[in-house]
Amino acid sequence: DARPLATQIAAPTLSLLLRKRLAELAGIGQGELDALYQIKNAVRQEAPRKAPRRQPSIVRRLVEMVLFAPQLAKSAERSSLIASRGLTLPGTQPEEIESLGRLLDFIAEQSQLLTAGEILEHFRGNPLGDMLGQAVAAQAGWEEKQWDESELAEEFSGAWAQLMDLLRRARISALHDKRQEEGWSPEDVDQYRQLQQRRPAATEK
Repeated sequence: DARPLATQIAAPTLSLLLRKRLAELAGIGQGELDALYQIKNAVRQEAPRKAPRRQPSIVRRLVEMVLFAPQLAKSAERSSLIASRGLTLPGTQPEEIESLGRLLDFIAEQSQLLTAGEILEHFRGNPLGDMLGQAVAAQAGWEEKQWDESELAEEFSGAWAQLMDLLRRARISALHDKRQEEGWSPEDVDQYRQLQQRRPAATEK
């Protein structure tokens, strides 16, 4: 009787191979053999799927790039960002735009270029410091890209242009809401026209 041997083997793979062979010798199916020996197949439990990593917002990407290469802050048009503070963007935390502005302002005020560690130390102990700490933790991803300065500058320029267009759209939306609630002032009309003129040219196909 091979039942004791078939039921006592703890190794799943070896037990399966043995039962398959016994079923072949007996001329029956493996399921019949398992039922005969009262062997219950262990149900393989799938490991819980990890939630997909949330992609950082465009603002967070800009913060990460500035910390990775602080010299990029010189190419940012801070005045455009200042005019849009207080706006919210889809997929962006309200404080992220403010944090980006404060980061750029701080770097611009320095007489010499600071390292990411020095910047992080300055903001340690406040909410912006927590955000910058998370951005510093993402530096390995930027290092893996192995981009030279021109490639990094191009990436930053493209991300900044994308942010400016998102903010332009948000300002237009805010003006539409204001017109419905209280109407426009002459300054609002002028601002709306300027925002419409800044619309990026359509990409030719």
